[in-house]
Amino acid sequence: MPSSSWPIAFLLLLCVLHTVRAAFTRSICNSSSQQYCVQKNPAGPWCFASTIVTQSTVCGLPHSIALAAHLKQDLSIAYYSPKGERLGGAEYPVPASTIVYLCASAELGPGQYHTMVALVLGDNDWNTPGCNVNLAPSHLSDGCFGKVSVPFFLTFQLG
Repeated sequence: MPSSSWPIAFLLLLCVLHTVRAAFTRSICNSSSQQYCVQKNPAGPWCFASTIVTQSTVCGLPHSIALAAHLKQDLSIAYYSPKGERLGGAEYPVPASTIVYLCASAELGPGQYHTMVALVLGDNDWNTPGCNVNLAPSHLSDGCFGKVSVPFFLTFQLG
């Protein structure tokens, strides 16, 4: 290979390696109960599936910061910093040794939703949910489920 094309080949290799690594590369379920799963939707996006209607739990800090940010955005699966900054969607590559929170929302049935917030352990993995709520973002662009009717008082409290 001529020496002038070596830098270009190296940059192309880095681009390929970067696109291979992703947060969800396969369908997974949480290890403890198999009740929360992330699956590839036939239409293309990664979607969260919950098999149970959960009792809402109180979200402590910093889970509540991630949850508040999640409920205001348009993806069913998204990653957040401890300050509530959205880092990316289901394809976000989880950096090693970084604190990252996963928020994932599922439609359980007509008018029934479940969102869990968990500390992320790495790509394709998360810790036991820090909290569960029966809410979801009001509108999703990823196609995992449709428009959610959010009561006015919840919209007002969440800002």
